[in-house]
Amino acid sequence: MSVLFVFLAGALVFLTPQRGVRRVLESGAVAQATVVSVKKTGAQIWAPKGTRHQVSCELEVCPSDGSPYRARTTQFVSAAVEGALRPGATVAVRFDPAKPTRVAIEGPTAPAVG
Repeated sequence: MSVLFVFLAGALVFLTPQRGVRRVLESGAVAQATVVSVKKTGAQIWAPKGTRHQVSCELEVCPSDGSPYRARTTQFVSAAVEGALRPGATVAVRFDPAKPTRVAIEGPTAPAVG
C-alpha cells in the first residue's frame, strides 16, 4: 500500500504541472521569447513519439502588444525542442493572458531566411 501511495504522489508531482502547460498550449496567446537559462531536471517520460525530458527555463517573453517580461516554465519537451533550448535562442511560446507569467514553450522558431 505504501508503494502505491509513493507512486501516486510522484505521479501528481510530475503530471499536475503538465495539465497547466497543456491548457496554455491549447488556448494561450502566441508570443516569442528569448531563452535566458535552461536546466534539465532529470525527469523524463515515455510518450508514443519518443522520450520527453523535463526542463526548467527562464524566458524573456515578448508579447506583440506589451512590454517584454521574464517568466519561468517547467515542462516536458521533445528531443528536437530540447536541442534548441540554449541561452539566447528564440522560441515560440504561448502565455495565459489572465496570468502572463504562466508560459509554455511550443518549439523553436524558424531561422530567418535571406
